[in-house]
Amino acid sequence: EDPTLDGSSSDDDDRDSLSLPTGDPYGAVLWPAASVVAKTLLQELSETSDKKVTILELGAGTGLVSIAAMKAGCQQVIATDYEQIPLDLLQYAAIHLNLPLSNSNTQQQPSLS
Repeated sequence: EDPTLDGSSSDDDDRDSLSLPTGDPYGAVLWPAASVVAKTLLQELSETSDKKVTILELGAGTGLVSIAAMKAGCQQVIATDYEQIPLDLLQYAAIHLNLPLSNSNTQQQPSLS
């Protein structure tokens, strides 16, 4: 038996089909709320000179809000997610967007399952 992508097994009749887990695999979905929050954050912080703001993003996923917060110059940005992969990708993006990592932190949340 060959394992499918979700860890289950398939028999010979299903050899050409793969099963993917449903939901948001590793922050692959950009939720509409993230776009709205990121845009609002950039607008609000561009109108103030006081950047002594700490942002905590729970369930960072794609990390758009954290990236916007770093881009806006927040004093500290903390991104969390239940998977490590989105946090690694967020850190990679921050480095390649020349964002200051000295004011950012990524943390994996413990699983509730």
